[in-house]
Amino acid sequence: MEKRQWEFVPSVLYQKGILENEVRDDPLGCFEKWNIFEVRVACLKQLEKNKFSDEYFADWAEYFIEKLIAQGIHDDRNLSDKLLEWYVFKADDDNLVVRAIEFAIYFGNKEGFKTNFISKLVAGRLKDDPQLYSRVPSLKKFLHKLLDFMIARAEWENREYTDFDWFAAERAQSIIAKKRDRSFLPKINKLIKMLETGVIIPSKFSPEETLVMHLARLRFTREKLEGVGEER
Repeated sequence: MEKRQWEFVPSVLYQKGILENEVRDDPLGCFEKWNIFEVRVACLKQLEKNKFSDEYFADWAEYFIEKLIAQGIHDDRNLSDKLLEWYVFKADDDNLVVRAIEFAIYFGNKEGFKTNFISKLVAGRLKDDPQLYSRVPSLKKFLHKLLDFMIARAEWENREYTDFDWFAAERAQSIIAKKRDRSFLPKINKLIKMLETGVIIPSKFSPEETLVMHLARLRFTREKLEGVGEER
């Protein structure tokens, strides 16, 4: 399908009260027309009131997210994140939901520093609909990537993994434990062994109990994957 094209127009001064009707009646067009942060946030708030099941909205979201990413430091207060969150959580057609998650993962791979944010979106969306697990082609590769951040710290001089590394790994665990995907068992066992033997360690700024807590979480995930305590 041929992608629709939109272009930004020059910004103008925004005065409160002038654009309420336009935001309410045509939030997509208003977002496109006014390159002003406050106006665009108002448009997103209007859009968040309803879910969507039309490909037009997906085309529109992907185009503007890419456009905002291209602006780099000029992405007005991470507006691309806000737009991506709307896209992921408000898509209501099954195929569009899969498309939105795939796009989010693509976004996370393209913008590496956004991976933790993307993992939060993906975990949140799958929590709402666990059946999506088997329908998103790039999901398992992305989950492996989230776990690999901790493993990669073994190559660092101080061997310390960060809070962000752990948050990403924990979100991956929440997804794979719920689905009991045993294909992740070798990697979970590897992480447990690396922590037990000190190959990787929590940040020196972490609370003293961090290592014990993280090991407990990983062992819980292992039990879920092994099916410990389940009726056969």
